Amino acid sequence: MIILRAIGRFFARIGRWIRDTAWVQPLLIVGGIFAIIFSIPYITKWVQSWFDSSNAAQSFFNEYKISLDDADKGTSKADGLFKYLTGETDKEQGKKEYGEKFFIMLTKESCEGCQDAYKGLKYLRDNWNKNEFSTGDEFRMYSLFVDTTNSDDKNMFQEYFYNSYDIYFEELASSMTLAPYYANKGGSTTSYATNIDSLGDPEAMSVPTLFYVDVAYNETAPQKNTLKITEILFTVDAKDTQGSADLGRARTLFDCWNHAKGTIFSNDYNQDN
Repeated sequence: MIILRAIGRFFARIGRWIRDTAWVQPLLIVGGIFAIIFSIPYITKWVQSWFDSSNAAQSFFNEYKISLDDADKGTSKADGLFKYLTGETDKEQGKKEYGEKFFIMLTKESCEGCQDAYKGLKYLRDNWNKNEFSTGDEFRMYSLFVDTTNSDDKNMFQEYFYNSYDIYFEELASSMTLAPYYANKGGSTTSYATNIDSLGDPEAMSVPTLFYVDVAYNETAPQKNTLKITEILFTVDAKDTQGSADLGRARTLFDCWNHAKGTIFSNDYNQDN
């Protein structure tokens, strides 16, 4: 009986509390409604971010990010890559660590123009060594975020990294005018030529810029240069209209990788293709 009376008193107190504070309940309901209403824009933005292609592109390039931290000391990860290319470090160790064929993507945290390159690279990566993308090579890629800043808000790419390799970037701008791709894109009067020229100025450089390094091919290529960059793309156009646009972009990148004959990356390219 004592237990039953205790239980009864407990529920009686709850009943009195509900009776005495009933006026609070409408306020809580109204407050909850307004909280939901004011939260809708933030919830919508959050959900949209799941499908935001720019976020997807940024995440993709972050997978391959090679850091510019300590570029002011010449000891960044990116410096390690470029010192291998310029022959300042052991060649065989560099091959083992970085490879002999790879893409280098110049990008930044907010880069709307990077979408097509991202879509093509991702499709190529996901289908590497499958069907028409079969090759004995390993897919390799590195990303440099050219808007990286240090604690003093100084741009690590422009103020430190580029200055360590400026003569090589200037040489690159000159040598790439000899590449078949340069001629096939229309030559010196085109926006492509303007972007090639901009490689000599870190503040004017076009972003995105996609470099393709092929160490062995560089030895005999007309566009031979110290950085061993054999192809440069500022846009990744779909090769053809068959299949999805992403497939077409992947085909363009695969032709780039192989310097494929009969394509825009070769001397025997037919502009009517």
